[in-house]
Amino acid sequence: MSKQRSLWLAVACLLLLVCVAPTRAGERSYWRHGKGHFENTKGNAWVEKCPEGTFHFVETKRTEEYVELYDKSQGCTVRLYNDRCDIKNRDTKNRFKKCFDGKWRGK
Repeated sequence: MSKQRSLWLAVACLLLLVCVAPTRAGERSYWRHGKGHFENTKGNAWVEKCPEGTFHFVETKRTEEYVELYDKSQGCTVRLYNDRCDIKNRDTKNRFKKCFDGKWRGK
């Protein structure tokens, strides 16, 4: 493969990543786990519904890896990844720790 062709292929791949990645990140609004789910209700407002009750969160960060939520009443931060949920609170000594498995889904 010529250098010019390789360069064009690399540029095309970078453009594809730039165009596709933000769309995927923006589509994450419903995350399901074994006992319930997290759901984006409007703007940066989220709720978790599970057997223990309904908990209200505010989205604080969105990356290609995770969506981060904060619940002031519980003093906890949650990160929703493609395959797991990590939580950080007083019980985890303010370090992220895996809480449960789950994934992004449609409603």
